[in-house]
Amino acid sequence: MKRLLLILVFLAATTSAAHAQFSSVSTNLAGWAVGNLNIALDFSLDKRNTINIPLSGNPFAFGNTRWQHIALQPGWRHWFIERYVGSFVSPYLVYSNYEVGRKRSYYKGNAYGIGCSWGYSKLLNTRWNFVVEFGVGILYTPYDEKLFAKYIGEFDDEYTYHHHRVLVLPTKINFSFSYLF
Repeated sequence: MKRLLLILVFLAATTSAAHAQFSSVSTNLAGWAVGNLNIALDFSLDKRNTINIPLSGNPFAFGNTRWQHIALQPGWRHWFIERYVGSFVSPYLVYSNYEVGRKRSYYKGNAYGIGCSWGYSKLLNTRWNFVVEFGVGILYTPYDEKLFAKYIGEFDDEYTYHHHRVLVLPTKINFSFSYLF
């Protein structure tokens, strides 16, 4: 036992400490401003590349107004200077399950797509960053247009229309604080 303790103390004393950040967790202020709960994790691959996994959702409905969704946008970030510092570009995938509507009808479906964004990260201190990111994507979305239950008549069907569309939309607007660890 003493020998094992001596080896562990020797290894701890001779191993150099790493001072670089390898991960971050952040939250998007623009998402919170419109009522979305969100979090993003960032994992370092090397000195200029990270994997970003943002998740957002909104479980709330207010009468006939709905903006319910859950969205996942995993992507790869290539940093031009160093990870978590300066400009980056990020191709990413998009998946969302949503239920959006107001007044008499709402739309329920999924969205699948790809996108690309540009961003900038400002180092505030050794542990905190402020990140600004804008992205555009191409989405394929099959969805159903439905009437709210109180507007369905005796002889009406719940489903009114089945749609599918391909859209080019802004898919990322990110103003976030990141904690580096």
